[in-house]
Amino acid sequence: MTSPKPSAFVVPPDSPRAARQAHTCLAVVFALAALNLLVTLVLSEGATGLGGAGIALALAAGTWSSATSMRAGRRSGRTGAVVLGAILAALQVFGLAIVFSLRDLLDSGPFALAVLVSVTVIGLIVAGLALMFRSEVSAYLDRQ
Repeated sequence: MTSPKPSAFVVPPDSPRAARQAHTCLAVVFALAALNLLVTLVLSEGATGLGGAGIALALAAGTWSSATSMRAGRRSGRTGAVVLGAILAALQVFGLAIVFSLRDLLDSGPFALAVLVSVTVIGLIVAGLALMFRSEVSAYLDRQ
């Protein structure tokens, strides 16, 4: 009798450090996206900005969920995280371009915060995706 496959939410004891670090990077991206949605809800009047923040939150949740699957040993989790993470990073770059185009209309504080958060999110996505393709993670996924 075979034992059931462990839950994706339980960290396997044999998962490589790079897989756990990638998962952590993408969990922070999800937390920042949730915080962004909350701030947008509080500061916006009406539905202004909620669509973009909601899409970013959904993509970040999918990326984090896929990274959780990858950390549990599922190769499809890495594929999903790469696809969703790349889309999210591209949208962040697009949003950063919009922020820079509106810098004359924004005060220096909100502008600096928007740039800092966008650059941080892009960096965390790139770091998380790069960690997923380290040799020890590929070997771990081949073993599963």
